[in-house]
Amino acid sequence: MNTEYQFEIIADEKVDGNEEIEADKTATEIRQDSYSLPAGFKWDTLDIRDPLIVRNSGYGALESFYASSRVAYSR
Repeated sequence: MNTEYQFEIIADEKVDGNEEIEADKTATEIRQDSYSLPAGFKWDTLDIRDPLIVRNSGYGALESFYASSRVAYSR
């Protein structure tokens, strides 16, 4: 069973350019309060410079998957 998300290909879609989805926002326009989470979950701050944190995080899983697939995942 393949559970990987598959993008729908729209054959007749016309793309006229490569531009941002929305304009840049100033710091005051960005949401300052956290989104609420379901009971039992909490927000956390991770130090992504710590190799142990990276290895055990979702980012580490993506890194190992995409690096092994030779697909660019982050620039």
